[in-house]
Amino acid sequence: GALLKIADRYVNEKGKLLDIGAGNGFFLDESLSQGYKKVFGIEPSKHAVGMGKKNKDKKIINDILRNGQFKKGFFDVITIFQTIDHLEEPNNVLKICNGYLKNGGLVLCISHDVNSLSAKIMGERSPIFDIEHTQLFSKKTIARILEKNGFKVVYSGEISNTFAIGYWIMLSPLPKFVKNALGKVLRMFELESKEITIK
Repeated sequence: GALLKIADRYVNEKGKLLDIGAGNGFFLDESLSQGYKKVFGIEPSKHAVGMGKKNKDKKIINDILRNGQFKKGFFDVITIFQTIDHLEEPNNVLKICNGYLKNGGLVLCISHDVNSLSAKIMGERSPIFDIEHTQLFSKKTIARILEKNGFKVVYSGEISNTFAIGYWIMLSPLPKFVKNALGKVLRMFELESKEITIK
């Protein structure tokens, strides 16, 4: 919901929205509840699409984004949430998005930040260093790839991850005996499941 409120600053009309990497369509449901008239999704996982609630107001295409799936200038907003870092050819996907957007349309893109504090602290133990993430971006490089593909960056911000303290410690580069000792102390004070948010 908060992301669509950011979009409201830049979009004239809550017309048509496309979510790339739509999963089971939960964000499409949220988009409808926020006032978008028509929502569409692209999702390559048959399992994820099958998990979504059937809803006549949303359409999820079980495929990857390709030319010819929609008319030129069809969408007011295209979202790419935690998907661009999984794409083999992100430049190609962004070019296709540019063709599908109306003049003045908006792409909302969220990606892991290779320069984030959590990535720097955890190093290779950070969840962003994963075999499924074929691309890694920083704020600077995500802006550069968007601009290279014809977009103007109008907003750049940060999102946060919230996990239990025990999970953050497990991911940390601390020696195993230190992690075990910290785990015992946290359990003793019933703090292991207390959540911490890191940008």
